[in-house]
Amino acid sequence: MATGASGVLPTLLAVCKGTSVGEQIFGVAIALIGLAIWVGAIWLTVGLERDTDERKALGAVLVASALVGATVMGTAHLPLGQLIFLSLGTATAVAVGGVLFSRRIGVLPAIFAAVVGDLTLPIGVVLLLILHVSVGGGCLGDELG
Repeated sequence: MATGASGVLPTLLAVCKGTSVGEQIFGVAIALIGLAIWVGAIWLTVGLERDTDERKALGAVLVASALVGATVMGTAHLPLGQLIFLSLGTATAVAVGGVLFSRRIGVLPAIFAAVVGDLTLPIGVVLLLILHVSVGGGCLGDELG
């Protein structure tokens, strides 16, 4: 099994290719832990001890930012650095728009919600691909029976 920080990324990216069953299970575990951390980040952003109006406004900023981010990432054909800059710029614009529209949320919570929403698509795609390749693609499924 891979050890240390340098062994995690290759195991995560090549869950099935040339790895043992233990490393494949380790890759799936990393993906599931990443998913749990991401859901926790969303909960901390939107749901943690907030009143209903603030939760609704932050949820709307998060969803709007996720939709705008998915549109930007799906339509813009730019180098990765410029794409990230454009995507985070649009997320910041969505956050500022949410603050001006709602007036119930602060600027920093709105920006954090927008960035979390903006990154939801890329993180979700990576985690789903890892789980699909390892379990749904038959690699780990065939090994485990």
